[in-house]
Amino acid sequence: AFDISVETVFDNEDNILKFDYVRVGEEKEQTFTLKNVGLYNIKFNFGVKKRSIREIFNISPMEGELAQGEEQIISVKFLSQKEIVISTKKTLSDIKLNILEGASAESFSSIPINVNVEAVFSKYSINPLKNINFGPMQFDEERSRNFEIHNNGIFDFDFSVAEFIADPVLREQLKKQLEEDKKAQEEADKDPKAKKKADPKKGKPKPGESTEPTVEIGPYGISPCKGNIAPGNAAVVKVTFRALGQKLYQNTLAIDVANRDPADQAAGIQFDLSAESCIPGIETEDLDSIFEEQTVIESLDPSVNTQRVIVSNLFAKEENVFVFGTLVASKSPEGETQKFKVLNPFKIPCTVNFNVKPRGMASKTEAFAFEVT
Repeated sequence: AFDISVETVFDNEDNILKFDYVRVGEEKEQTFTLKNVGLYNIKFNFGVKKRSIREIFNISPMEGELAQGEEQIISVKFLSQKEIVISTKKTLSDIKLNILEGASAESFSSIPINVNVEAVFSKYSINPLKNINFGPMQFDEERSRNFEIHNNGIFDFDFSVAEFIADPVLREQLKKQLEEDKKAQEEADKDPKAKKKADPKKGKPKPGESTEPTVEIGPYGISPCKGNIAPGNAAVVKVTFRALGQKLYQNTLAIDVANRDPADQAAGIQFDLSAESCIPGIETEDLDSIFEEQTVIESLDPSVNTQRVIVSNLFAKEENVFVFGTLVASKSPEGETQKFKVLNPFKIPCTVNFNVKPRGMASKTEAFAFEVT
C-alpha cells in the first residue's frame, strides 16, 4: 500500500472556488494550494468533463508532480461571454483533481473541485420608459424634464447619452472615432509633460456654471451625458428644450449602459424626445370663417366685384374693410351689432388686444368711420 496523502487548501471555510458574482466578459481568478503531505512523490492532473465548462475555466498548471512535502499553487481563471450560474456541491462538480502515484502513475484518488460563480450582465431600468414629450411651447421659452437611469444589478456601470444613429456603417465609424479619442485622452492623462503644459485656468467653470458633462442634440441639452451609477442607485438626467420658431422637433437618444446584454438594442437604448415650438397668433387667412355671418367680396370696386349690388354687412378683401352699410339713425339708436369670429388655430394660448381709433379719408369721396387693430 502507498502512503499517499494530499491536502487542498482554499481561502474559505467551504473549501470551494468562490468566485461569487462576475461580470460577463470579465476574467476573474481564484487560487488554491495543493500540498503533498504523504511519504512518496505524487503526480496530479485535472479533468474537466463538459466542453461548456472547459470553455469558461482555465486551470494552470493542468498537471504536475509534487515531491514529499512540496506544494503547488493552482490558478483557476473564469471567463464567460454569457450569463451563467454554477454552484456545485460534493461529488457533482465537473472539475476533478486526479491524484496518481509518482513512480507508476497509478490512479489513487479523484477529488471534486467545487465552484460557486454567477456571471451577470448590467441590469438597468429607465423611467419614464421610452420618451419625454414637452408638448407645445411658445417660441423662445425654455423648459426642462428629467428621466432616470436605475442600476438594478450587482455591479456599478458607466452610462452615456448620445444621438441615435440608424445607419450601422456611420454608427460604427463614430464608435471607432470615440474609442480612439478616449485612448488618446488616457495617454495624454498619463503624460507628465502634458500635465505641466496644461493651462490651470482652462476648463475651470465660471461661478454658477454646471460642471456636469453636457451634450447638445438639436434644440435639446442633455446633462449629464455620461457618468457612473452604483448598484441600487440612479442617475437623474436633465433634458432642456429651448423653443425656436414654429416647428415640431423630434429626436431620438441612444442610451448606452456598459456591460449590458449585447442582444438588448446593440445600437443604443432608444429614447424619444418630442416638442413643438409655436408662435402665438390668431386666424387671419380664412376670411370666410372669420366673417361666417357676413358676406366676403373681393373689392368694393364695381369693376372688380362680381356682385351687382353692394349690400350691407360685408368685408372687402382688397380694401381690408368691413362695411356696415347705410344705417338710419332713428331706426338704430343703439347702433348696429355684428359678430366676428376670433379663432386661435395654434396649440398655445394667446392674448388678443383690440384697439379702435378714428380712420382717415380713404379717398376724396369716401370716409371710413374707424380702424380696428
